[in-house]
Amino acid sequence: TLSHEMGHFFGLYHTHETFFGKERVARVNCTIAGDKLCDTPADPRLSYNNVTNCRYTGDEKDDAGDAYKPDVNNLMSYAPKRCRTHFSDEQYAYISLIASSLNNYILSTCNLPDLYVKTIGENDINFKLFENIRIELEVDNLNNEVQDSFTIKIAGSKFKDSFGSKLTVTKVAFENNKNTLKLNLEIPFNDILLNSKYLNVKVDADQQIDELNESNNVARYKLNFKNSTENTSYIFPNPAGDYFNLLLDDPMLGNTTISIFDTSNRFISSHSLQKSNRYLLYKFNNLYLPSGMYFMKININDSKTTVLKFIRK
Repeated sequence: TLSHEMGHFFGLYHTHETFFGKERVARVNCTIAGDKLCDTPADPRLSYNNVTNCRYTGDEKDDAGDAYKPDVNNLMSYAPKRCRTHFSDEQYAYISLIASSLNNYILSTCNLPDLYVKTIGENDINFKLFENIRIELEVDNLNNEVQDSFTIKIAGSKFKDSFGSKLTVTKVAFENNKNTLKLNLEIPFNDILLNSKYLNVKVDADQQIDELNESNNVARYKLNFKNSTENTSYIFPNPAGDYFNLLLDDPMLGNTTISIFDTSNRFISSHSLQKSNRYLLYKFNNLYLPSGMYFMKININDSKTTVLKFIRK
């Protein structure tokens, strides 16, 4: 199993690969189909069902009607594990090619400036409407290799294994050659936070290439949004000035039209957008409305309408 997986690491496909097309027994397409190697025979996908005592006992035929004669000893096949013992010459050549090109970083000494970040306090964050999030972190400068500033990237994500949508990017420097820095950060309330389940914080030395494995560079928080009521939408500030915000809380997604009317039902303006999350936070700018009362009608997919009232002071 280890040899098989190392084969994949160095670029080899299964001998029964079909992504590039089915390989013919007659080898007429061996450079472009199957595993793209010509000294590994076409393989119908070996298993315990067609291999007995390390001998192929199946009767499968390729698309041209030729009977398969696979190599049950090849490490990149699915033959029983005790049968798999070798790579072919072309497989070894390809391993060598990938080792000296795409995977040549293995041969080099990696001594990039590195940072380590860890959370202080709880990793579960409960927050409410219009409430900024505050976090406390400790960043360690391993081996004192980061001499200048470093970057803190903060993102919100729906998924645990994804860094997500960027919220803030901040540059910070270690002070007086200290190797440890404690940070208190505040993330403004917005729709990315509302629609995220995780808050991710990544630290990186400036001008450095992101590492392949940055687990030590990332701190992760679990976000828990606590809304006081279900399906509640707000306009704020209300009374409003020349700008105001809409927070729409609705599980329905799709084409959304936001229209503003006065108390005589006279149309004022309309805004169309695509609602892709339950929570939508939208800012209205430069609406120079006369003082008075107005209504906002929110229509989603021409099937659901919400009406909100606001006052222009």
